[in-house]
Amino acid sequence: MKPIYLFIWSALILLSSCEKYGMIDWGRYRSTATLNGNKEWTANKCWFDYYGSRGDVVYLLLDYTNNHGLVRERIAFVFYRDILGTTLLKHEKRGGEIAARKPSSYFDTFGEDLYRYTGTGIYDLFEKEGFENYIRIDRISEDGKEIEGVYQLAFVISQGSRPPELDPSRPDTLIFTDGVFKARQGDW
Repeated sequence: MKPIYLFIWSALILLSSCEKYGMIDWGRYRSTATLNGNKEWTANKCWFDYYGSRGDVVYLLLDYTNNHGLVRERIAFVFYRDILGTTLLKHEKRGGEIAARKPSSYFDTFGEDLYRYTGTGIYDLFEKEGFENYIRIDRISEDGKEIEGVYQLAFVISQGSRPPELDPSRPDTLIFTDGVFKARQGDW
């Protein structure tokens, strides 16, 4: 009977130390939004990291992953660190150094192959008249490892992108409203 108690005690110690040693419960860091006015969109892993020579730029990723942990959809944000409140986002050409970008966002879809990405559908931020693209940071934890906030975004399919081939249910324009998130600092 002693071995079973030893096993249970060891398992409890291991589980209680998981986050301390890098095993983060990503289920606590999620996002939801209304997509195109009638569909709920969910990201089941929300994480970020700091970039720039002074670590003053945040790269935030809201990832929807499949049952195998592969990313299938992603909203990405680039904005400045330690700014509570609203940051308006503008279309920014992709590529180059993350830290050199202006506050912006984009949306990607990834192919359905189980073991590798088979292509990507790319959407760029759409500056639609009468609609503001923004992210609002409501809380930054004292240690800077968690952030929470809300967002509203409009995207349009990029020229040369192939989302209908990858996901025929995705229209040319995606509008996310009532977005909320809680994210944790992580790494690739």
